[in-house]
Amino acid sequence: RDISASLDRHQHQLLYFPAPRVSLLSVVRYFAQALRVTPRRSSLETIKVLADVLAAQPTHLVAWIDEAGGLPPDTLSELRSMAEFNHEVPQVFSVVLAGTPELRQALDAPALFPLKRRLSLHVTLEGLRRDELDAFLGHRFGDGQAQRIVPGARDELFERAHGVPALLDRVVRHALGRVARGPVDDEPLREAFDACGL
Repeated sequence: RDISASLDRHQHQLLYFPAPRVSLLSVVRYFAQALRVTPRRSSLETIKVLADVLAAQPTHLVAWIDEAGGLPPDTLSELRSMAEFNHEVPQVFSVVLAGTPELRQALDAPALFPLKRRLSLHVTLEGLRRDELDAFLGHRFGDGQAQRIVPGARDELFERAHGVPALLDRVVRHALGRVARGPVDDEPLREAFDACGL
């Protein structure tokens, strides 16, 4: 959301694609629908029309493919072909592949080498460091709510959640819900750990 909000709408158009296991045909249809292009008889014909429409647009399309590790390798490979479909335009659109560590493993497959070598930027989000926990809690829950988590319980909170922001969020949200007011100490946090399977 932050990246989307920071894009200049006069230069970029973001197309978000939540991608469970889908085929190239589904991806092409989704692009066609989002860009108001009538699908043609074949995917190849539709891709050609999409490439022409994208090349004529004043904005550059950024296709954000979420959970990309779940896409079949041939679909990932064809995304590269779609982005480079028009020989007159170096890149018809940009692709952001987002996903869990399995995405990195998928991109290491020999069949996806042409795609991997074209990736110009690799960003890996790791878990938080311990010194980032307080700022994260303040950002996520507001300083007032974050200060309810007693300092002595924060080390265990960090260790049990392995610094993973989504797990920290879930545990703290559960613990804050259990204690309506006042400090949140070890007991409600341990109940939250149990409820979250930690």
